[in-house]
Amino acid sequence: MTDNTNVVVSGSLQADLEKKIIAERLAMLGLSPEEINTRLAKLSNQDIHKLATELVEIQVGGDDWLFGERGFNPLLFLLGVLLFVLCVKHGIMPLQYS
Repeated sequence: MTDNTNVVVSGSLQADLEKKIIAERLAMLGLSPEEINTRLAKLSNQDIHKLATELVEIQVGGDDWLFGERGFNPLLFLLGVLLFVLCVKHGIMPLQYS
């Protein structure tokens, strides 16, 4: 019977930690404590567990600003193209054809 109690306490602790992980992420996104509590109240325990697990996996994998999920950040590529066009337009990097 002691083992079952430990499992329940452990499960409750896990649920509390998962809610804390989600709440911290929502706070980082600018939500108020009231908005966070409202959103967490709407989620089932399964939803909370799934969301917290996904958030932890994202944190472990990291948000690589250069090489994202697609292998290369398209925004960085577009920034490079824009910089190249502006340099050519303003004569900083003239195109010369032979």
